[in-house]
Amino acid sequence: MITHPERSGLGKRLAGKLDELTAPFKGCVFRFVAPKYSAVSEMFAGKGPLYADGRWLARGKNLAIYTALLPETALAEALASNRYYGFPDAHSAPLVFVTAEAKLKQVIDLRDGKIRQRLRTSEAAILQTDWRKENNTGNEAITQAWVCSPRMWRGGLHHPQLRR
Repeated sequence: MITHPERSGLGKRLAGKLDELTAPFKGCVFRFVAPKYSAVSEMFAGKGPLYADGRWLARGKNLAIYTALLPETALAEALASNRYYGFPDAHSAPLVFVTAEAKLKQVIDLRDGKIRQRLRTSEAAILQTDWRKENNTGNEAITQAWVCSPRMWRGGLHHPQLRR
């Protein structure tokens, strides 16, 4: 995969600033999983990114668990892939609804415009990036570039996410 041209600059903007840009998070999170991944040992194993690309991580980079703060957002994310390729929502079923209590040391809240400004990224760049298209052409998406930066994972940053 071809590294995104802004990866280096994003990494430099994060260097030494994680404590300023992050906050702890404690609360309930939601996700929908396919039944074959619904065993307790699987649903929060974080292995999905080892086998498939995602908005925040390119395949094979790191373990991560995609969750949402609202059940509706979790369902929308679960349906998004089939919708992207034009399949009806019924093809996404069945799904298992999962909730968990999360206690995370560092989370970047990308809803915060001041944080996005410091990272020199926009809400549009995050939400409108067609990461699937980028990956299918062999390119790293901007959303993967800054999250995959080694600086993001050093020091225990857990589950960066766009919280809505």
